[in-house]
Amino acid sequence: HDQCNPKVLHRDVKPSNILLDDDCNAYLSDFGLSRLLGNSETHATTGVAGTFGYVAPEYAMTCRVSEKADVYSYGVVLLELISDKKALDPSFSSHANGFNIVSWACMMLRQGQAKDVFTARLWDSGPHDHLVQLLHLAITCTVDSLSARPTMRQVVRRLKRIQPSSVR
Repeated sequence: HDQCNPKVLHRDVKPSNILLDDDCNAYLSDFGLSRLLGNSETHATTGVAGTFGYVAPEYAMTCRVSEKADVYSYGVVLLELISDKKALDPSFSSHANGFNIVSWACMMLRQGQAKDVFTARLWDSGPHDHLVQLLHLAITCTVDSLSARPTMRQVVRRLKRIQPSSVR
């Protein structure tokens, strides 16, 4: 977000719009729904666009989109990656929370069941403290409060701190 001038709001961050190169570097694709923000603009007012399950709640309710909406979507993608569940997964129905990965992950964390959010293979690969930090980051990306939600620059910083030094 802060590397482009003007800022680009993607508005449809989801797994099928993230491409990997041969070295597993991620690239965002499909900018068909994107909007540009002027230097002094903090948000745009537009019709809601994007994929259900990834759209930030404030955007869905007010039609005001900011870079924090893309952060929300990124948090949903991160939750999908660590859990191997979809944003709107039928398995959430037993928890009666509206088939939403964000509500489910928050509930699991509150109940002290962070381990159960992760795939067994990922959890077994450890280190558990790094994985739990990753879960906390994903949940922070998806909080309702825009002021509490990090910027993408802050997300990248936190990911770099979590990443084991052997991978850097």
